[in-house]
Amino acid sequence: MLRDADNRRDDRRAGFAQAERACRSTTPCDKPALLTGLAITEREAWVLASFVPSNDDERRALERERSRTGLSLDGDLDELVNATREHDRDNKRVLLALMGSDEESHCERIEQGELSLFVRRGATIGLTDALSGFAQWLLECHAALVDRAKIQALFGP
Repeated sequence: MLRDADNRRDDRRAGFAQAERACRSTTPCDKPALLTGLAITEREAWVLASFVPSNDDERRALERERSRTGLSLDGDLDELVNATREHDRDNKRVLLALMGSDEESHCERIEQGELSLFVRRGATIGLTDALSGFAQWLLECHAALVDRAKIQALFGP
């Protein structure tokens, strides 16, 4: 599945082709791999969509950010901006304040996140649409890999 959200279609296609070559198995269906290509226009907001405080420090950091910005992770991710680190709603600053700068921990948080949380929080930042498109593609092309009832419960028929 390939989704272009930033009008850089040729770059997306080239990246997709590179990933496909790297994942191709030696024999058909020997090692099935699903490849996705999603243009992430506001990566920080997508990482924040998975954020659930895991300890007291993170709970305090979240409360400080709520006080400072007035933002709620459950409804205001689209109000984050690319600005300077001094701007209250700068997405990089908010992410740094909540989780630090370790990209590996950001990825872990996403991998451990609940799909329903991404769907709920991602509605305003394009994440829900991207996930829905991917889920529909899975249903159409690889129905045996997914639970149709769960997909429909999250995204509708």
